[in-house]
Amino acid sequence: MKEKKLIINIGLVILVLILIAINIIFFINHNFKEDVASNNETNIVNTSTNINTEYNLVSEEQDEENRENKIATFNERQRMQTYFGQYISALESKDYESAYNMLYDGFKQNYFPTLQDFTTYAQNHYTSNMVVEYVNIEREGTIFVLTVKIRDPLNDNTQTEVPEQQIVVIENAVNDFKISFAVQQ
Repeated sequence: MKEKKLIINIGLVILVLILIAINIIFFINHNFKEDVASNNETNIVNTSTNINTEYNLVSEEQDEENRENKIATFNERQRMQTYFGQYISALESKDYESAYNMLYDGFKQNYFPTLQDFTTYAQNHYTSNMVVEYVNIEREGTIFVLTVKIRDPLNDNTQTEVPEQQIVVIENAVNDFKISFAVQQ
């Protein structure tokens, strides 16, 4: 009988020790996870600060040079899409002056003699959220003709086919380009 009580007592002590060990493990894991999360948040803040600091150290001139170097590695199609993408980005952000400056001079004289003429056209034909689908890109000497479909995904009417547009890009040198297009009435 004494042996049976002794075995039960030893079993209970072992059970209590196991429960204490489990609680200690949970406590350590919980505190470790909080420390890791806290360290990760600190690292993210530090990384963001470093990125912002490093970015501020890059001058506009260096930034432009880096962009030109990257564009120089692109094939013709990628360069034309990049150029037209810059134009669309300017329109989306309502930076009509930058977009206007990307236009071919003769084209501007014929269709948009003033920045205000272009701004009015852009406000009537473009939105602040556009998706460009490149249907085709052809090269004709130094001129590239892009066939694109431009749509607004927020006002997308799937019943209506988006018309194709012809965009002409003239590349004088890397990141030195001019754009013209078929003006819609």
